[in-house]
Amino acid sequence: GIVQSELGDDETAEASLKRALELDPNNCAAYTELGLLRRRAGDFLAAEANYLACVQRVPDVREAHLNLGILYELYLGRLPEALDAYRAYLALTAEDSRVAGWISNLERRLGVEQDS
Repeated sequence: GIVQSELGDDETAEASLKRALELDPNNCAAYTELGLLRRRAGDFLAAEANYLACVQRVPDVREAHLNLGILYELYLGRLPEALDAYRAYLALTAEDSRVAGWISNLERRLGVEQDS
């Protein structure tokens, strides 16, 4: 499904990813890729549902947290949720200065006390 998506065959990719989830409901790679497909299609709530399905089943999949943060910040304007998702991602990552900068920016925008 991921390869099909990268080749631009979103319809076949979606079917393959859904089949992968039938076989393994904890397949976070499939949930994350489905989330990306739905986001590209403009179905932001379905994208959110897929990312959340992943983090609820396997909380330590950092890519799902990152994509959830991007969705919340850039597509849904839900900045507090974006901040939480980015923080969850960063907690699972050794270091990511890019996301750390996004967190600082969101903290400033939201007037949140920044961690020392």
